[in-house]
Amino acid sequence: MATNPVTSKRSKHIAMRFNFVREKISSGAICLEYCPTTEMIADELTKILPKPQHVKLRRLILGGSD
Repeated sequence: MATNPVTSKRSKHIAMRFNFVREKISSGAICLEYCPTTEMIADELTKILPKPQHVKLRRLILGGSD
């Protein structure tokens, strides 16, 4: 929605919020990029994760090889 200027009846009520984001994207002030779910650092703080994923994200947050 942030990069596609087309709106529908269902999204019209939030169009005002996205106009700000679209403006910033078009001016080059911000860049949106895809981040796979396996690399979402916030998941470490918001979800119960399997141990390997927990360890991987903990390393990304804290650094080190623990």
